[in-house]
Amino acid sequence: MAHTTPMADYDEAISFQRVAMSGAGAAEQPGDPALAARAVLDIVDSPTPPRRLLLGNRAVDMATKAYRGRLTEWSTWEATSRSTDSDG
Repeated sequence: MAHTTPMADYDEAISFQRVAMSGAGAAEQPGDPALAARAVLDIVDSPTPPRRLLLGNRAVDMATKAYRGRLTEWSTWEATSRSTDSDG
C-alpha cells in the first residue's frame, strides 16, 4: 500500500490511529483464528443466529462500553427526542 508523508500538525491528534492502522503488533493480538472459526460455525448451525457477532474479549468490552454510553446519552435526552413528534 502506498502512503504519503504524515503531516506533523496531526501527530498529537491521530498518532494512535496511525499506529493502529499500520499493522504493528498484529501478531500480538490475543484472538485465536481456530476459536473464531469454531464460533462462526456454531452460529451457522444455530436456528436463531445473531445479526452481529463480536469475537474476543476486547471486542465485547469495547462494544459494551460504547453502547452503554449511547444508552446513557439517549436516556438523558429522551424527553427532547420525544418532543419532536406532532400531536397528529
